[in-house]
Amino acid sequence: MKYKKNIGFAIIYRNKPILNSLVNVFTKAYKINKRFFGKDVKSFRIFVCDNESDFKKQMKYYYKKRTTASVMRNNDLITRSPEFIGKVGRWDKKLFPKIMVHEINHVFWNSFYRTCKPCWLLEGLACYVAGFRKLSKKQLKNLVNKYKIDYSILDYRYLKRKFKISPQIVKYPIWFSFTTYLVDKYSGHKLVRLMDLYNRKHTRQNYDKVFKKVFSVGERDLFGEFVLYIKK
Repeated sequence: MKYKKNIGFAIIYRNKPILNSLVNVFTKAYKINKRFFGKDVKSFRIFVCDNESDFKKQMKYYYKKRTTASVMRNNDLITRSPEFIGKVGRWDKKLFPKIMVHEINHVFWNSFYRTCKPCWLLEGLACYVAGFRKLSKKQLKNLVNKYKIDYSILDYRYLKRKFKISPQIVKYPIWFSFTTYLVDKYSGHKLVRLMDLYNRKHTRQNYDKVFKKVFSVGERDLFGEFVLYIKK
């Protein structure tokens, strides 16, 4: 890309001049995530794309027309620019700062844990730290009743290729809300503790073991408590 700017924790690349307003968005997003996790990550690259061709080139085999931004396995953050983001029809450019907090949360997660499991927490935590607007209890209750949601919505592995419910419409709001419920009840430090312990061995058996160790109750039972809370 034509322009390059080193901002300390990351290097930004773009085919248009990199304005301070854009640098400020990434800097704030980084600080929010550093405050949550309590530590820094190694410098990473950010590619800001202003057209479909650039975005497709940078995303490679991860490219999808309706994707707004993504973090690659090597921690490169690929994103549509604020000016270009509205063209995919999913987000208003005013939400760009929150989207960047969400994506940089994935950079932190990937730096510390090197796994995309458990998927529900990977995405739920990114939504929580980004401060996206939460659904009301009434809206959540309607989702739970309409889609007959139970514990099985907590995907352990990454997004399944074939899923009955769109993750954006139902799964993400539930994962986000369950994550928020855990933070409110136990604190964000508990979630970091969970992942630190799980990171020693990325198996389902170890995950179930450390979840119960951290929260004193199994994941299935705790999600059941969450559903009861929604329905009150």
